[in-house]
Amino acid sequence: MATGAGIKLIALVSLACAPACVSVAQVPRTSATASSDPGTTKAAAAPQADGAIPSKIAQRPESPVGALARAEESAHEMPWDDAEILVRLAELEMDRGSLRPNAEGWDDFDRAHTALKRALLADAGYVPALNALAIYYLHRARLGQDRLSSSGGLQVPSFGASIDGPRRPATERLEMARRATHRATELQPRYAPAHNTAGLIELELGGTGAAIREFEKASALSPSYPEPLFNLAAVLLSIHDFEHAREAYRMGLALEPDRYDANLGLALAERGRIGLFNRDEQLALVKAHLSRCKMLEPERPETVFNEAVLIDEYEARLGGDRGVAAARRAVKLFDDFIMMTATEPEYAEALRIARRRSSSLRALLR
Repeated sequence: MATGAGIKLIALVSLACAPACVSVAQVPRTSATASSDPGTTKAAAAPQADGAIPSKIAQRPESPVGALARAEESAHEMPWDDAEILVRLAELEMDRGSLRPNAEGWDDFDRAHTALKRALLADAGYVPALNALAIYYLHRARLGQDRLSSSGGLQVPSFGASIDGPRRPATERLEMARRATHRATELQPRYAPAHNTAGLIELELGGTGAAIREFEKASALSPSYPEPLFNLAAVLLSIHDFEHAREAYRMGLALEPDRYDANLGLALAERGRIGLFNRDEQLALVKAHLSRCKMLEPERPETVFNEAVLIDEYEARLGGDRGVAAARRAVKLFDDFIMMTATEPEYAEALRIARRRSSSLRALLR
């Protein structure tokens, strides 16, 4: 998974449709290493597939755990002034997102920050390092766990020690992220990942329009780079621009067809287009996209939730035997979702909706 938003480590942006189109959080992603200018300079390495490892580290894709181990090994074996290796190491550490301290830092983000500082000391104009630094600040703003020592540096506690010291306000971290992307685009205006990251920062600061412009710019600079298309689509989905969200998702999926969250987003965009005269056609299309989501990642609760909502809204209220059967299917799906996510805080809002809808359907079945 690319560093940044998809950041499975932390959702940089958590977008859910409004009540007319309820979904579990959509998480736009970013990448610190993809590029818009293949073959220009080291600061603009060619676009890499999601999770791919630079040739200095490995010759073939690896699992995230294996990739991190290889990156750490390479960082120890190679000179510590190799900015490319250090940036990749930082990306993998942020992807892992472990909060466990060790001798090199009090969590993976602290260790990533150290690697990025080393990379920029080696090459202050290395644009991927500036972009990764912006992503680091964005993570810290979202986590709310960045504490400073009296000298302004991050504290690295001993094992078992509590972390003290003042917090940096989230807005300050976001401004630091914004400055890093601004510097990156000053040095290399056509570096698409920096514009993509800038879009995530603007969105976090409440600038939906500015975020959309940055995502569009990133996509225009690098048409083969799917991340800004997925981010753009998720933002458009959140403001109920279903037509353009569908278009952006389709363009992104043409580049990366097996992205789960994009397939789910496309299902929601198609659901938002259901109208009086296309109901059956659109329902079939939404179900097909949800089936693909189940095929891609069978254990994801988001698919279960959205399938249950679809049945509840469009089939369970029809009346007669068909409506009763649909209501029972929806209740079972809601109950399955509740069992899958009952202990997961990030699903709290969806759990509330699932419980309410399940209760309403049970009353209907009495």
